[in-house]
Amino acid sequence: PDIEGIEHSCPLCAILSKEMLFNTCNINCTKIIEELRSAENSPIFSDIVVKLLLEVLLAYDEASQKKPILLDLADEIINVIKKRSLDVPPEITRLNELQIQKRKRDLTVNECEELVRIAESNEYDEESIIGAYLLLDNHIAAKLHFEKIDADRQNHFRSFPIYRFWSH
Repeated sequence: PDIEGIEHSCPLCAILSKEMLFNTCNINCTKIIEELRSAENSPIFSDIVVKLLLEVLLAYDEASQKKPILLDLADEIINVIKKRSLDVPPEITRLNELQIQKRKRDLTVNECEELVRIAESNEYDEESIIGAYLLLDNHIAAKLHFEKIDADRQNHFRSFPIYRFWSH
């Protein structure tokens, strides 16, 4: 049940953690995506899907032997978010999509231009701006924006997979 005591159905894959994902040798991405595509909408479904995406990226990053299948799964989860028009801010979807690509290859000029637009916009929250600067490898600007948020938000941001691009 949610905080109001209302029960929502959710796909079984919603319980997958980064530990489960990087310790499993037989991940069935097709089954996971089918579950996400066929799951019924609920007020918490968007959060479930984004949480799963972040767990997949954390599993990829923390695995000693990289599993490219996890990046493929992350790509497919992004496709589910887009096709189902889930209630996820477009800049968050795009940042997540670009951080997947950055794990695979260098970003293109067009992708970097998109990130600059996010970073220089006044309409996005500080976390989105920090994420954009991290993907652009502009760590000085990321640090300046990071210092604008309170300690709780900083700690929360450190738990995101995009934080792996932070240069210490």
